[in-house]
Amino acid sequence: MPDIAPAMPLWVGFTGIAGLPESIGDALLTGSERQRLARLHHPLGRRQFIAGRWLLRQLQRHAGAAQVPLIQAGDGKPSLAASDGWHCNLAHSEELVACVLSRAPCGIDVEAIRPLAEMAGLLAHEFASEWHDWQLRHGARPLPATEFYRWWTLKEAWLKATGGNLASMAQIRLAGLDNGTPHCAGPLARGPQQLLELELRPGYRTAACLLSDTVATVHCVEFTIQTST
Repeated sequence: MPDIAPAMPLWVGFTGIAGLPESIGDALLTGSERQRLARLHHPLGRRQFIAGRWLLRQLQRHAGAAQVPLIQAGDGKPSLAASDGWHCNLAHSEELVACVLSRAPCGIDVEAIRPLAEMAGLLAHEFASEWHDWQLRHGARPLPATEFYRWWTLKEAWLKATGGNLASMAQIRLAGLDNGTPHCAGPLARGPQQLLELELRPGYRTAACLLSDTVATVHCVEFTIQTST
């Protein structure tokens, strides 16, 4: 019998934060996390921060990983304090927070589908290649917002997995969009990658990236924050 290649579990957790009380962070956050929270002043941003840390702990428990917090690296990028071979990434948009956890470097991005005044400028610069290909196929047909956010989440998930930043978005291009095998191409795209489009909630686009040549098996889990009335 032919050998069956092992799969790489990719754990994806998500939760809604509508009505989240900040008090759940009292017994949850570490000292450094409390310091970071204190620098956030917008109520939505504070709830997203607390929910993200809560979600990470839930997903670690679900996947059998040690429940260790995120710390800020020297370059400002978050990483697990004691990874033991685990990698994770967080994303949030409006009332949705998502987390990805795996044994290989990974990234996730989620975006609420909403009008964006800067879309024309972004298409001309950060997505010039994708926009050109779209115009060749569809002529003057306007780009649907859901397709724009599809491009955005795919690129940002890849950037977060590779440790890049949004300033590099124009230097990579998406290929395989039409046949369901999206991947990032260009001089920055080296090594194995798997770009995965996820359906977490209506009204959002979500994408994850796994930097491994072992086929990912995706486990999506929705967690509910229990709040007291």
